[in-house]
Amino acid sequence: MTACSATKVLVPSSASGRSSLYRLNGLKPAGHKVESRRIRLNARGRLITFLLSVALVFAGLSVGVQHAESTTGPQEVISYTVRPGDTIWSYAASVTPAGGDVSASVDQIMQMNNLSSPRLQVGDRILVPDNQA
Repeated sequence: MTACSATKVLVPSSASGRSSLYRLNGLKPAGHKVESRRIRLNARGRLITFLLSVALVFAGLSVGVQHAESTTGPQEVISYTVRPGDTIWSYAASVTPAGGDVSASVDQIMQMNNLSSPRLQVGDRILVPDNQA
């Protein structure tokens, strides 16, 4: 039997000075930065990227846009300053025709004044439809 001894031989690579052993095994020495390749676009690629970006911007803007529509046209309103004890229900009851639904008038007043709650603060100014016009 013959005895065999093995030794590792590191052959430096001409490009980076790193050993070819690392390159063959796919290993990287500690502290070695991984090379990142920058993608370069040709004119067609830049055009497609630009058009996709513009399409995304228009799609995003069109989602947030709401168009105001009014089928009734302009409406006469009366501006009131809220006093102690006043409620939206009392204002709605005063403008609702006899036999009409007061709760529908409450909803209309809340919508006209962009109110999320029927609570009123003394001194607030609210708009109430003028049904006598």
